[in-house]
Amino acid sequence: MTYKQDIQFFLKRFCKTNLASFCLLLFFLLLSSCGVNKHLKENELLLQKTGIKYNGTAIDNNELEAFLRQKPNRKILKLVRFNLWLYNQVDQQKMLEKKEKRDARFDRINAKRIERNDRRNIRRVKKERPLKHQI
Repeated sequence: MTYKQDIQFFLKRFCKTNLASFCLLLFFLLLSSCGVNKHLKENELLLQKTGIKYNGTAIDNNELEAFLRQKPNRKILKLVRFNLWLYNQVDQQKMLEKKEKRDARFDRINAKRIERNDRRNIRRVKKERPLKHQI
């Protein structure tokens, strides 16, 4: 074997074994970084399971649903609580700020529309026409 062949052989073998190991390691790192428990506050718990014990009385299932206060978060493939993780990714404070800005913008737009309609209605009254767009 020549030096070039030795290097090619080493690279092929090294890339196959280390690439698989690297991908596996990356997968576990990504999976562990998606933990939903890290967003829980002090003295908060994550609901795992709910249940009702049967004591022999006859109660309809629809009546029982009224007593169940919470439902556990759904899991994907019985492992990952994706919906809860996605919920935790949203910054609530940032969303409230965006909503306030959007509401303020709509208030300005609506105020302009109301003012314009009031001017039109004043002109219509002067011309003795029926009013439009009156709230």
